[in-house]
Amino acid sequence: MDYWIFNVRNNKTSRTMNKGIEIYHFGMEKSFWKIKNYVSDGKRTPNVSFLKNDDRVIFYLAGKEGRCFLGTCLLDSSFKTLSLDEFKRVINDENSDWCNGVFLKNIVQWDKPIPVRILLGKVSFINEIKNYGSFIQGSIRKISKKDFEAIVREQKKLKKLSYALDK
Repeated sequence: MDYWIFNVRNNKTSRTMNKGIEIYHFGMEKSFWKIKNYVSDGKRTPNVSFLKNDDRVIFYLAGKEGRCFLGTCLLDSSFKTLSLDEFKRVINDENSDWCNGVFLKNIVQWDKPIPVRILLGKVSFINEIKNYGSFIQGSIRKISKKDFEAIVREQKKLKKLSYALDK
C-alpha cells in the first residue's frame, strides 16, 4: 500500500473556470478522481502509473483560498481510462475532456480542513512555512505512511479542539 497527496486547484479552460473546492466536491460525490494522462508538455503525469487499488490518499487544496488538507480515501482502482458507459455514468458532461482517473472508496471529508502551516515540523515534506508550496507541487505526490498518519492525527486534534470550543 502506498500513500499519496492528490492536489486540487482552480482549473481554467477555454470554456469554464472551476474552483478547486468544487472540483474536490465533484470527485467525492462521484467517487471518481479525474486525472490527466499527460501534462501540458506532453509527458505522462508523474506517479500516475504507480496508483493502485487500496492505496491511501489525502486531498490538498492549493491556492490562496486553500492551502489546506480536505480529507482522505482509499483508491478503488488503479489509473484507468473510462469506458463510454463509465464516462456517461460518472462524468456525465459532453464538454469534458477528462476521461481518465481512479475510483475512490471509504471517502472521509473533513468538517475542519487542516491548514498546511500547522504541519510545519510534523511532516517530513514541509521544511519551511515560507516556501512549503514547492514541497507539495505536482498533482500526485507520494508521501510516507508516517507523514500520512501525522496529517490525520492533526485533523483529529483540530476536530477535538473545535468540539471543545463549541461546547
